[in-house]
Amino acid sequence: MQNYLTKITLLLFLSCNIFFKGIAQNVLDTTNTSIPFKIYKTNNDTISIHSILKSDRLFQFPNTFNKTHPKDTYWIKLDFKNLSHLLKTDSLWYLKFNNFGYGTLFSLEKDNISNKIIGQFEAKKEVSLVKFHSETSFLSNSLFQDRFLYLKVKKVISRELPTSWSFSFISQSQHIVNKNYYTQQDSNSVLPMYIFAGICIIMVLLTLAFYAYLKRLEFLFYSLYVFWLLVLLSGYELKIYDFLFGNDLLLKYWFYEVVQMFINSSYIFFVMFYLKTKEDYPIIQRLLKFMLILQVLVFIVDTSFTYHKFFIGHIYLINIERFMLIASSTIGLIYLALKGKNVLAYFIVFGLFFFLIGTIVHFYLTNGSALLEYKSRYFLMVGCVLDIIIFAYGLTYKVFLEQNEKLHYQKEALTQKNKALRAQINPHFIFNSLSSIQHLITSNNKVSALKYLSKFSRLTRNVLESSIEPDILLSEEIKMLNDYLELESLRFANSFSYTITVSKNVDSEAIEIPILVIQPFVENAILHGLLNKTAGDKILNINFCRDDHFLVCEIDDNGVGRENSTRKKSIHKKKSRGLQVTKERLEMFNKLNDETNNITIIDKKNDEGNSLGTKVIIKIIIN
Repeated sequence: MQNYLTKITLLLFLSCNIFFKGIAQNVLDTTNTSIPFKIYKTNNDTISIHSILKSDRLFQFPNTFNKTHPKDTYWIKLDFKNLSHLLKTDSLWYLKFNNFGYGTLFSLEKDNISNKIIGQFEAKKEVSLVKFHSETSFLSNSLFQDRFLYLKVKKVISRELPTSWSFSFISQSQHIVNKNYYTQQDSNSVLPMYIFAGICIIMVLLTLAFYAYLKRLEFLFYSLYVFWLLVLLSGYELKIYDFLFGNDLLLKYWFYEVVQMFINSSYIFFVMFYLKTKEDYPIIQRLLKFMLILQVLVFIVDTSFTYHKFFIGHIYLINIERFMLIASSTIGLIYLALKGKNVLAYFIVFGLFFFLIGTIVHFYLTNGSALLEYKSRYFLMVGCVLDIIIFAYGLTYKVFLEQNEKLHYQKEALTQKNKALRAQINPHFIFNSLSSIQHLITSNNKVSALKYLSKFSRLTRNVLESSIEPDILLSEEIKMLNDYLELESLRFANSFSYTITVSKNVDSEAIEIPILVIQPFVENAILHGLLNKTAGDKILNINFCRDDHFLVCEIDDNGVGRENSTRKKSIHKKKSRGLQVTKERLEMFNKLNDETNNITIIDKKNDEGNSLGTKVIIKIIIN
């Protein structure tokens, strides 16, 4: 995971460099020639071009007008007075201008007034869309008074200052170049979009993969959030809007607004599951629910407004929604910055901060200009890329925390199980010891019985005192093991001999092992190996040594061996419960220390295949 985050970070730095270069260069071509213009605003949509031609004094400079209104009609007079020398160089030119929802271009054609439909939302329009520009052709000899062109337009999907409008013209040859060839400027302008799209696609695929593996909803909603960002900011370059809606500009615009609601909703759900706001941040939870309800209501109402072409209602609704979302997000950001319960909250704070900055620049510092809003996508992209990177690390960190928490609970559960298993050893050993006492008493061996009771009481006291902790020092374990062997030796009339040796590389005062973990193996060697031997010496050797990070205990007896012992146990049908429990305890202990258990049992045999006893090698992980 760290590798892909590093790669995305590198992409971010490369992208930022190209983003800002694109901002500087993503303006009208230098080959364009700007056209001065004046404006006449009216609420009367029935005024004809003939009336306008007689009312030249009505036109004023753009800086005298406030923001546009969908109900207003704007007559625009383009003045080519100082550009006539350029027009004479060619007969056909292309006029480039801002997109308008409804509009008509008026020109002269053989002394007759000709009109072209140039509104983006109109049928039979005679205009081509170039990103957020429109362009249409005109003849150099079609100007009124060899100087003017007139436009009648309505700006219906946004409110913007007329000073943000621009009109220019290019030659036919330049139009062909722009249409059929990519310039270096075009490449610098489009490349950031594709880099951003690549980053988004990588993040969508990775987060979906993590969702499929971890089944965590925050990954699903985060992938949806990044996907809708991709559609919003790179949808035009990737032809997503064209694929879905063809040439229907009104539907494209509606979908552009709807995608923003999808982004907000996905983001809200992501924050809910990422921060577990229902449990940890009830105030944020209520705020997020309010924002979700707002998104649903706005979606329903705005769809109705757009369908009925109630544009002013749409404009006010979207502006109110954006303001409320930014205000709510800012309140939530400040609350988390002050009341955040863990580091996860600060990932949201920093990611949301960059996202909000990009959003504010994109939507509120462009004066409602669709063209400036289009260009300001670069700022929103940078904010979104920073947001994506931060949340990628945030999701990684959350998985890391939860994995650690899961391991903690697993270790705690294993520890409790280990204690439960160890508790089964103590009564098992006590039962055997009491059986030995009973044997001595019934044998009328009072001296041995008293000695046995004294050692048994000391051993029992040590076991009970050590039962508080799951582990014990090796030195204490050896003392208890020695007491146990003395008791068993007394019980069986010193019928076997034993030794306990500790290698020099073992510090018995520093090493901890599970309590009474060796005793069941020793017991098994005595009861099933040595005591079943009918002839010869009965010897048990116990040796402790160290092998790297393991404590190795060898329990070596010269008894009858496992095969003979197994046959006798099958006759008596007796199972060694203590040995089974101890094996489970060793498995638990080694799991707690991220190691596998190592118990090796060697059947010693001579050249003729006769048993020479058994050696058990136990490896216990030590720190």
